[in-house]
Amino acid sequence: MNVVCPLCGSEEHVYKISGIVSSGTSQGNSTSTTTAGTFANGHFIPTVGVSNISTIQITTLAQKLYPRLTAPESPKGLGLFTILIIIILLTFGGGFVIFDRAVKLRIGNPFVIGFIAVLILFAISVYLVKKMNVSIKRNSISRYQNEKKIFDEYIKVWLRCYYCQKDDIVFDPQTGEYGHPGMFP
Repeated sequence: MNVVCPLCGSEEHVYKISGIVSSGTSQGNSTSTTTAGTFANGHFIPTVGVSNISTIQITTLAQKLYPRLTAPESPKGLGLFTILIIIILLTFGGGFVIFDRAVKLRIGNPFVIGFIAVLILFAISVYLVKKMNVSIKRNSISRYQNEKKIFDEYIKVWLRCYYCQKDDIVFDPQTGEYGHPGMFP
């Protein structure tokens, strides 16, 4: 299928934008090891250093044509550290308050009351954190699905777009729409 520019009608200046981005982007990694040393107390103490360098080079045109939308991140709930902090604060904070009240009011053995309070608060906090985590995860999944749907539609359009070097435009041969690189699609 020969694709022609909607402005100038040229075929020879038209290139698929995914190809321009792919060929205009390069990635490299390099590792180097350096050995040096110091004299201390008449002994040589070697020091070894390792450096890793990752580079990405991209042409200006590839950068302009690069997809503006990025794939959404997969849904996440509360992190383990956050869950532990919430449980510890609820459990021991509440247990300490109840222990303190039992001591001040001289009700039974404050250690037993405090221990029972800690157990009850631990069970309640685990339940609440689990319920909260499920709610956060559910909202994240819903948002992720919406963002993924938008991203998938955008990429479908982006993958069928072409660039005319002569007119400096990006166009969709299927719809005939066009615009400047970086602003379309």
